[in-house]
Amino acid sequence: MPFNDIKGHDNVKFFLKKTLSANEVSHSYLFFGPEAVGKALTAIVFAKALNCLNAKDDACNTCASCVKIENKNHPDVALIEVAEKKDSIIIEQIRDLQKKINLRPYEARKKVFIIQNAHLMTEPAANCLLKTLEEPPRDSIIILVTSRPAELLLTVRSRCKQIKFTSLELRTRIELAGKIGLSEEEIRFLSKVEAMNVPFLAGQGGNIIEYKNKVISEFISDKSLLDENSPVFEGPKEEKKFMMSVLGSWFRDILVLKAGAGENFLINSDRPAELRKLKDGYSFEELKDALSDIQFANFCLERNVGPKLALNDLKLKIGRKADI
Repeated sequence: MPFNDIKGHDNVKFFLKKTLSANEVSHSYLFFGPEAVGKALTAIVFAKALNCLNAKDDACNTCASCVKIENKNHPDVALIEVAEKKDSIIIEQIRDLQKKINLRPYEARKKVFIIQNAHLMTEPAANCLLKTLEEPPRDSIIILVTSRPAELLLTVRSRCKQIKFTSLELRTRIELAGKIGLSEEEIRFLSKVEAMNVPFLAGQGGNIIEYKNKVISEFISDKSLLDENSPVFEGPKEEKKFMMSVLGSWFRDILVLKAGAGENFLINSDRPAELRKLKDGYSFEELKDALSDIQFANFCLERNVGPKLALNDLKLKIGRKADI
C-alpha cells in the first residue's frame, strides 16, 4: 500500500513524502490522534517507504522489502505492542528493542520500531525508552503511536517529531463503511458514534442496527448480572469498544432529550419512543454518572481487566431505572 491508498490525512502524507524526498527523516516520531483513523497503518507505510527498493519517497508494495514488511516478517521492522494477557508495555520489551536497535540492519536502509498504544508503556518502560531517544542510532527510527499523547512522559514527547492525525471526514468514513457492505442506515449510525473503522464490523454486514439494539437491551433491561454465556463477553477488544460507544450513544440520547433538544439530534433515531419515555426516569446527575461509568468500563477493558468483571460491574451501575 502506497501513501495515496491511505484514506484522508493528506497533510500528514504530504509531509512524510517531502521528508523522504529531502532525506530529512527524524530519528523518532509521535503519531497521535483519535483512535482508528490510520495512525498505525501510516507508520507501516512510512516504514515501507523508508526501505522501498523501487520508490524514493513512497512504497511500491511489490519489492521484496515492502512485501516482507506487509507480511510482518521483515527482520529490521518491528511492532511493539501490549502482549497477550498483559495490560501494559513493560520494560523488558523496551530492553529488547534497545538490543535490536544497536545492531546493524540485516538488509534495510533504516530499522523501524513501531510502538503501538505507546501510552500503555509502564513508567519504567518509558524511562528506559527515553535513554534510546536521547542517543538514537543513525540507522534506526522509532515511531510511537497513540490516541492519548498526554499520558506519555513529557520528556518522551519532547524528543519526538510530533505528527497529528485528525478524525476522518464523514465522506471518507462513509466510503470505507460502504466498502464492507453496510446499509445507508447503518452508515448513518456508525458515523455518529465515530465507529467507521472498527475491523470486526466487516463481519456484521447487514446487522449493525440489530446488533447495537441487542447490546443496549442487554445492559439496560434490569440490574441483574449478565448471563454467564452472554456473547458480550466474547469477541476482540474492538468489539467491546464498539459496545461502549453504543451504550454511550444511548445515554447521550436520553440526556439530549431531557435537555429539551429535538429528536433530529438523536443517534439512536430508530428508538425515539423508548428514549422519550426513559428521559423522565433519570436525573441529569444519573445520566452523567452513567456516561462516566461507561468511560471507566472502557478504560478497564483497554487495560485487559477481565470482561466479565468489567461488564457486569457496568451492568449493575447502568441497569434500567425506568420501565419502557
